[in-house]
Amino acid sequence: MILGIAVQSSRLGNVLNEVHSFRQTQTAWTIREFMQGNWSVLSPLPIFGPPWNTPFEFPLFQGFAAFLGNVISSQPDFAARLAGLISFQVSALLLAILIKRWFAKTASIIALILYEFLPFSIQWGPSSLMEFTAVSLCLGSILLADSFRRSQRLLFLLFATLLLSLGYMVKITTALPWSLVFAAAVLAPGTSLKFSWRWKIPAASAPIILALLAGTAWTRIADTEKERNPITQQLVSSKLLDWNFGTWDQRLNPDSWIVIFDRFPSMGLGLSGLLVAIIIAGVSLQWNMRILAVLSVPLFSINVFLNLYVFHNYYLSAIYPAIIILTSIAISKVSEYIQNQRSRDGFLIAATLSVIILAWTSSEASDYAEVSRNATYYPPISKLINENVPVGEAVLVVGCDWDPTPLYYAERQGIMIPGWYTQGIPANWVGNEFNFIAFCTGASEPGEGDPASIIDANSWVWGEVAQGIFRIFPK
Repeated sequence: MILGIAVQSSRLGNVLNEVHSFRQTQTAWTIREFMQGNWSVLSPLPIFGPPWNTPFEFPLFQGFAAFLGNVISSQPDFAARLAGLISFQVSALLLAILIKRWFAKTASIIALILYEFLPFSIQWGPSSLMEFTAVSLCLGSILLADSFRRSQRLLFLLFATLLLSLGYMVKITTALPWSLVFAAAVLAPGTSLKFSWRWKIPAASAPIILALLAGTAWTRIADTEKERNPITQQLVSSKLLDWNFGTWDQRLNPDSWIVIFDRFPSMGLGLSGLLVAIIIAGVSLQWNMRILAVLSVPLFSINVFLNLYVFHNYYLSAIYPAIIILTSIAISKVSEYIQNQRSRDGFLIAATLSVIILAWTSSEASDYAEVSRNATYYPPISKLINENVPVGEAVLVVGCDWDPTPLYYAERQGIMIPGWYTQGIPANWVGNEFNFIAFCTGASEPGEGDPASIIDANSWVWGEVAQGIFRIFPK
C-alpha cells in the first residue's frame, strides 16, 4: 500500500483536464464551492444557471475533499485528487481484509498488489470522482455484515445498514450490485451463527430495503431541486431511463459489448482470461454462495446499466474489486497444485507480475499514460474568459456541449449549453444573471442556427471583447 500510494501520488499535481474532465471538474466545482463556504447538501454547481445547484449523487465525497482542502490549504484540484486517493486506499484495505476472511490470505496479498498497480488503479484512484468512496462504503458494509454473522451482535448490523445506505445515496449504480454480496455475507453458512433462516433472511434483506429507500429518497430530493431549472429539468431521473439503463437495441448490438470488453485488460485480464479465472475460482470453491455473489457484481452491473458502461469507463470502478477477487483467487488456487514451496512462491510472483505487465501493454493503459502525462494544461478558452469577463459575472458558454471544464478553470459561473438542450434561455436571465457569451470554437460572431440564437436577437446584440468572447447589450 505504501508503494501504491507513492506511485499514485505522482498524479496529485495534475489538473483535471484529462479523461472525462467534464465529470471530474463537475465534481470539483462543488468541492470548490464548499471550500469557499457555500455548504449545501443540494450540491452548489454553477454551470446551468439559477438556482446554481445541481444535485446528482449525495455529496459526501465532495464534503470530505473540501474538508481536506481547507485543512491543508490546498487548491480544489489537489484536494479532489487527494480525497480520491484516500478513498481508493481505504477500499484497497477493506478488499484485502474481505478476501482474507472469505477466501485465503495468499489471495488477499495478490489482490492488494494487483489493486495498487494495475493501470485502472493508477488512472482512477487519484481522481476527482466519488466512485471509490461508494466502493469503500459497500465493502465496509459487507465486512460489518460478516462480523454480525460471526458475532450475532446487532450493533454490527446497524452500522452495516448505515454504510450501505450511504453507499446507495452516493452511487446507487455501485451499491445495488454489491447488495447481493451483502446478502451473502449474512446468509453464508457458518457454525458461529445460531440464528435460524427465519432470522437470517430479515437480517439480510432489511438493511438492503432501508438502503434502497434512502437512495430513493435522495434521488427524489435531487429531482425536486433539478426541476426548478429549465435546463436541469432534462436531468431528472425519469428522463434518464435510457441513458442509465440503455435500450434493447443497444443490448443486441455487438459493438456495445465490444466497447466494454476492450477495457477489461486495464483491470488485469481480458475477457477470455477473466472467463478462465472465473471457472478456476468457481470450481475450486464449489460455486459456493460467496463466489457466486462476487461473480454477480459484474454480471448485474453491466447488464442492467449497459449504456453507462459503454460511455464511461470509470464506471468500471464498481466492478473492479470483483474482478480483482476472481483473478487473485484463480492465481492462488492454481499455486496450490505446486508441491515445492519455493516453486509455488515463484509461480505466485511470476503470475502476479505477468498480469500487471500485460495490463500495461493494453491500448487502454497506453491512453491513460498519455493523458496523464499531458494533464498539466488549462483550456485556452478558460484563460480568455478569466481575462475578459469581470469577477462576479456569469458566462453563457456555447460550443463546448456539457463540459464544465472551461468555466471551472476560468473561475466564473455560467451556463453550459448542452447539445441536447434546444429550448430558450429564460428572458429574465439575460442582462441579469449573465452578460457575456463565450464561443469554444473561437467564432468571430454568433451565426445563424448557433445555440446562442436561443437568446432573443430582437432584444439583444453582441459586442466582441476578445476572440470568441462577446458582451451582451440591449438592442
